[in-house]
Amino acid sequence: MKKIIFLFLLFVVYMGIYTPANAAQYLLVSDYTNHRILRYDPVTLEFIDEFASGGGLNRPFSCDYGADGNLYVSSRDSNQILRYDGKTGEFIDEFASTGLSNPHVSMFGPDGNFYVANRNTNSVLRFNAQTGELIDTFTSGGNISLPIGIVFGPDSNLYVSSGTNGKILRYDGSTGNYIDEFAIEGISYATQIAFGPDGNFYVANTIGGGVDVFDGTTGDFISELISTSQIGAWPEGLTFGFGNNLYVSGNGTMVMIDIETGEIINQLGLGEVYGKSLYFYDDSLYTTAVPEPATMILLTVSTLGFFVRKLKK
Repeated sequence: MKKIIFLFLLFVVYMGIYTPANAAQYLLVSDYTNHRILRYDPVTLEFIDEFASGGGLNRPFSCDYGADGNLYVSSRDSNQILRYDGKTGEFIDEFASTGLSNPHVSMFGPDGNFYVANRNTNSVLRFNAQTGELIDTFTSGGNISLPIGIVFGPDSNLYVSSGTNGKILRYDGSTGNYIDEFAIEGISYATQIAFGPDGNFYVANTIGGGVDVFDGTTGDFISELISTSQIGAWPEGLTFGFGNNLYVSGNGTMVMIDIETGEIINQLGLGEVYGKSLYFYDDSLYTTAVPEPATMILLTVSTLGFFVRKLKK
């Protein structure tokens, strides 16, 4: 019987209900012209604060959170990837710089390594996620021309927006070998790209376009979700976030879109803020889990009861 009670207590300890401490969600905007990362409320789009700046940040193009909970920002004009404290936004250090020349979108891949669209060398570079050391040129084939956006798909392959030739190119996510032209119809100048929660592929078709939707498996064109005139600027930043809605930013504007209807849910004038890229941050992914108060009480009472009964025998 004692063994059964003991096992039950262990079960409560390890399977109790947990909640993240101080969980929150933010929308991060790379303010390209003012060299900083800003935070906004993802529901109301209200400005919260200037989250990260300094450390030589010059024309921030994109940002991504690492497994360590810190923020990594591609500083385009200084040819660096800079690291900031993921909680406070304070500058930590230069994470990577070797081989970088006009770095655009950067992100952590499914293998844990760090990938950068290195625009001036028409390539995607791969870095060690712990040390920031350059591993290799992951890919440069397939007539890639001035790459801007990169994203790993649900098939684990790498998709790259080849800026000047209006193509989305696909590469093997393990070897970097060129596979094919994934999407080309109607694309004039693709910047940010993303797979949506509906499985479709979304492209910020910046010059003369809007946000285009493609089949996430075949690459076939489906429709234009929203036009440049509706956005109020050429679309550049693009990410999915709260309620699986799509956020799009450009020079002086940001919109929140329902992808099922194409309707604008919310819109914000950003003034002099040039939102080059967007990142939806969920604090619960980087917060240490702690037991709820009710669980703590249950654990305490159960443990005390167990030992009282044990002493009486």
